[in-house]
Amino acid sequence: MLVTLLRAPTKQRQYYTGGTGQMNKTPENLTCFSRDNIRPDLSAKVPQAQLCQSCQHSSWTRYNETKAPEDKPSCDEFFYAMFIDTVYKMPLRMYIRSLSKKPFEAGMSEWTNTLYMMRSQGLNPNIYDISFKLSTKKILTRGLPSYVINLSDFKAVTPEERAAFGPVYMQFVSQPEEPAEEPTIEADAKGIDAKVTNVGAYTGEDIQL
Repeated sequence: MLVTLLRAPTKQRQYYTGGTGQMNKTPENLTCFSRDNIRPDLSAKVPQAQLCQSCQHSSWTRYNETKAPEDKPSCDEFFYAMFIDTVYKMPLRMYIRSLSKKPFEAGMSEWTNTLYMMRSQGLNPNIYDISFKLSTKKILTRGLPSYVINLSDFKAVTPEERAAFGPVYMQFVSQPEEPAEEPTIEADAKGIDAKVTNVGAYTGEDIQL
């Protein structure tokens, strides 16, 4: 599908208690989480450390020594991203996890290059001024097939695409907005978050890859 970003993607974390093979990822088992990948959220049930980087549940030290799957960090690090697409025409939330994280980072690198190219042409693009195709790609891991996220065909949004994204998108672009800050995937997006609140929340299923 054809999409644009509505906010800068951020890294977040979630730590669930219970056995990983027991479908433990439920709201009741969400013991600790972080919205900024720096420190536990104030509303976390039982914060596991003052800072995420010093938490035993986020450490790769033991896994790097043993390479045993059970020694991987139990606190899941992922990307949270919000898009708008030409199909549903509403904010679309995605949680990018596991093997999809690297191709997502590669796609965001291309997005950054496109933004710099537009700036070099004298333009002042915002986050939602760059469109790209969002799809999946088949990969093999130890001989087993799976699918990961794939971002491609980055370019400036055309007038025809602006109309195709629908009224929610047009409400975003019609409001005054400062040029995008230094284009990193950790960029601050408080202003865009406020706009998402104003135009309405996505009511469908969240997508996880």
